[in-house]
Amino acid sequence: MRRRVHLFRWSDIKRKLGRYVYRAAPEEEGTLAGELEAVEHAHVQQLIDWSWQKGVNYECIVGIIALRLLSYGYSDPFQFNEEEDWDVLDFLDTFNAHTGGWPVFQQLLLVGRKLRDRLADPGSYPRLQERGNLCDILDSNEDREYRDAVLRGLETGKQVPARTHLRALSRGLGCAAGAAVALLSLALDLVRDRGLYQGSQKDGDNLVFSYVFSAQPNWSPFFDLLTTEWPIWELLSHLACVDSSRPCATRSEVRCFASASRQRAACPHDPPVLQRNFAACGEHDICTWPEALGEAAQWCVPFSQRPPSPREPFLLRLGHDDEERVCSQCGQDGVIRALFARVGFREGVGEGGPAPFYVEFGARKPGMLNSAALRQFCGWEGLLMDSQPGETPHGACPGCPGVAELVRVEFVTAENVVSLFHKHGVPRDFDLLTIDVDYND
Repeated sequence: MRRRVHLFRWSDIKRKLGRYVYRAAPEEEGTLAGELEAVEHAHVQQLIDWSWQKGVNYECIVGIIALRLLSYGYSDPFQFNEEEDWDVLDFLDTFNAHTGGWPVFQQLLLVGRKLRDRLADPGSYPRLQERGNLCDILDSNEDREYRDAVLRGLETGKQVPARTHLRALSRGLGCAAGAAVALLSLALDLVRDRGLYQGSQKDGDNLVFSYVFSAQPNWSPFFDLLTTEWPIWELLSHLACVDSSRPCATRSEVRCFASASRQRAACPHDPPVLQRNFAACGEHDICTWPEALGEAAQWCVPFSQRPPSPREPFLLRLGHDDEERVCSQCGQDGVIRALFARVGFREGVGEGGPAPFYVEFGARKPGMLNSAALRQFCGWEGLLMDSQPGETPHGACPGCPGVAELVRVEFVTAENVVSLFHKHGVPRDFDLLTIDVDYND
């Protein structure tokens, strides 16, 4: 995504699109759920129409691609052709980016099905029908039996044993898409049945990452990937992180363990019921208030908020659905807001007293910190420290607004942090501390 993006607006579009694409059977007409679904359907259609407007400078390119892909998946994929040339392929060939939570894999699955249906119609597009799929023609009978077993497993939810995928890889598969399917199936087995996930892309020893990375085929035209019978897009869709109610490639499923019986048990908290969405992560330099949230004062926790009496436990009810990305690099904004909405502030804050106080070090980019939304829009006061303000391996930003004015240049360690707090006048009792120094947090 480009910088200066209205993060919340695009997160909201992504949530709606992901829910729409992964929705179950249609709700019954005349019910409240059916009415809500009809409203959502109309809104998604408006977004699709908007994505095809000419002359618009779209902020989030992958979001527009996702909306346009929905046009192909749920309608005639040839309606956008002005001539006889295959414009759909020309368009899709430009797509080569991380999805960031957009449901593009599920949409590419729908596109592929639509294309195969059209190609099966005799005489519709003879030039393409004569070509065929240059990968699938390499399949042996044994390859096809393995492919059908994987497809049945995805349809029924009963996965093929890992040893079957390993055997297929060991004997070799004619079509390279078959090897990709075997590798992605092994990754899905680790994520769904063994509680593992990818973690950092810098962790080259992570098996999930290794399988997904090794499955990337760079040998085939996009046409073959879209029309292959191998379930590449189905597996990528199952691995994608678009819904917090299921495990995915980069997020593990929440599982609870009963220490007395030494086995997994039902978790004592409620499953997600609101957004069912992972907040995307990414670097950015400038944060602006999202119009979709209304007035900042309505979003910010009031300074008069105090702990409830009697106090009640709430941590088990926090989850990915509390995540919200206003300024933060990931979903920290929503989690911090949820925490203070439940615990409130210490006595003396607000009501004519001082504002809440934050301290954050490891603060290279003020516009994407945990404290950014609180500082910019909620009236908090605080201290930012970093040894190299504005510098980051993901893109330096020494001239970003607020770096020189806000960030104190300090090399923070466990040994000098107390003296630095004294130096910069940090109150003995303050409200939020964020530590990110990458070596002795």
